[in-house]
Amino acid sequence: MPNKMIWKYSFEEGSVRFAMPEGSEVLSADVQAGRICIWVMFDVEHKRIENFEEREFVVVPTGLGFKYKGSLDFINQVQYPNGEIYHIFEVKGG
Repeated sequence: MPNKMIWKYSFEEGSVRFAMPEGSEVLSADVQAGRICIWVMFDVEHKRIENFEEREFVVVPTGLGFKYKGSLDFINQVQYPNGEIYHIFEVKGG
């Protein structure tokens, strides 16, 4: 049975690339300590993380147009205490 691990990635509005362990599954997105974060889960073999892949995400506030290459997979939307809502997508095939 594989061991699992969860990591958190924090980012700002716009497009962001992260190096994540290969095969990571995005679990959720939310606001923590004033920053938008996503949590990913991945398998850990032999307690070493060796293979990484670059993945791109886009964070867009409601009402703002944006451009991207590829298709978008919706992850979640998050709301700040002031009522601002942001939508988080992963860019595929860009």
